[in-house]
Amino acid sequence: MRILKFIGCLLALTNMSIAQLSPTADQVLEMRAALEQHIEAQTGQGGGHPRIGGLVRLAFHDCVGGCDGCVNLANPDNDGLRPYIRDLEDVYANFEGIISRADFWQLAGLEALERAAGTDRPDIPFLVGRIDCSTSPDTSDVEAFPTNGGHGNLGNVLDFFQSGFNLGERDAVAILGAHTLGRARTGASGFNGPWVRNEDLFDNAYYRDLLDENLMWIQTNINPTGEDRWQWVHGRAGGRRGKRQAGGGGPMMLNSDMCLVKDITADSDGRSSCNYFSCADSPTFSIVEEYANNNALWVSEYSRAHTIMTSNGYGEGDLASVAEAIMVGNPEEQPLNTDEEAEEEELIEVIDAIMTGGTNEGEQPPRGGSGGRRGSGLRRGGPGRGGAGGRRRQR
Repeated sequence: MRILKFIGCLLALTNMSIAQLSPTADQVLEMRAALEQHIEAQTGQGGGHPRIGGLVRLAFHDCVGGCDGCVNLANPDNDGLRPYIRDLEDVYANFEGIISRADFWQLAGLEALERAAGTDRPDIPFLVGRIDCSTSPDTSDVEAFPTNGGHGNLGNVLDFFQSGFNLGERDAVAILGAHTLGRARTGASGFNGPWVRNEDLFDNAYYRDLLDENLMWIQTNINPTGEDRWQWVHGRAGGRRGKRQAGGGGPMMLNSDMCLVKDITADSDGRSSCNYFSCADSPTFSIVEEYANNNALWVSEYSRAHTIMTSNGYGEGDLASVAEAIMVGNPEEQPLNTDEEAEEEELIEVIDAIMTGGTNEGEQPPRGGSGGRRGSGLRRGGPGRGGAGGRRRQR
């Protein structure tokens, strides 16, 4: 019995040391206030907030290959993220040592979603326990992004989300709805324009526009003098407005968006062999219809997919909510059996001597601080599914 209690106390002390690396609820509120101010501090043309879409994109890109607070900016798939990472570092500097960069980036993405949410608000738990790679925020690792970039078809899209995040067909269609935020930029992907008219609003406009025949979607190459960039624009717009859209200044869709409603087959340059009205319906057409007709349904299913995606690289139990992290790491909050308090105190004195370098009969103190695997003390509150294969990526 004494041995079991001894082990229990060791685990309690171990968990306490891990919990000290996790933010308290009050600290999370302070971080959210700082992130809100960060988002509001920058406005774009027309009064929009470009950091909303940028921070959500950063949260996703960090989790390709496992969420670890590291992005390879030399990888063209991450083009355009540099200013968001650079500016966010000024905010993170106030909380370094309290929270990992990987967790902070995810909190930034959640705050951006909260700022953009309309009537139906996403319900996404903030989980902590992600571990930064040793070179955070930079890395030379090259992660696998969708093949063909924005030129991809439905098979490319579904394969990427299934193999990279263990997201099924419905999850993949839901997660792409995040394109309702932000815009593509020529200097990053080569494509240009927002996906929807209001790029600051988190709602189902993305799906409604994909199904809107009145927009008379047409495909145009916005970069005819260089590497082709075929994207879909509103064909009904004539005159000056039409020219602006064809140049990438208005709402647009990529093949990787249009494939959700149209069974497109594109050549190596991204040009579709059929147009919006001649293409057959895509196998995921009915899912888009559901989301277009029910914003609350989409927000709910997006929330689930977002939680899975941003837990990538961690097994079930590796991540915990802030409240649970504090509870796990605070053995003093757990009631003790009063009949055994004296014995517990005696054991704790022995453990204290060991943890502080004292020894008994020549024994050596345990190595490695908290012992075992980093972050292993946060065992509750993780997502129902554990990312890609449920394994934490080792750095």
